[in-house]
Amino acid sequence: MAHAEHKQIVAVDSERFYRAITKYEDYPGFVDGCRGVQVERKGPGEARTHYQMTIIRDVSYTLDHREFPDQRRMEWSLVQSDMLKKNVGRWELPPLADGRTEAFSASHRPARCVPPIADRIKAMQRDLFARINQE
Repeated sequence: MAHAEHKQIVAVDSERFYRAITKYEDYPGFVDGCRGVQVERKGPGEARTHYQMTIIRDVSYTLDHREFPDQRRMEWSLVQSDMLKKNVGRWELPPLADGRTEAFSASHRPARCVPPIADRIKAMQRDLFARINQE
């Protein structure tokens, strides 16, 4: 299974970063390639969202999210997709004493994920860190 990881210290407190990544409907404004998001269901500690992305080609998929606000952690797993067979991952956002966040994102995809797509997903993770860091 392919694995994409990114860790970076960002000059944003962990609560603010967590709010940004769990406000799914705002993703088109700061996630490169995200053309649209429909939050199908949102409840305490969970959400189901449908994404329309351009990652080499147009892709749509639905994820179930589990949210752990006290731990600044969010996990996701694939429900359905027109291209992806598997997509599971997580965000971990431990706060640092100086008000910054050590942000970590990891995701797992099938090993036969096309290399240009896997590279694009890794680049999207890096871009997301940079954009949240700028806000």
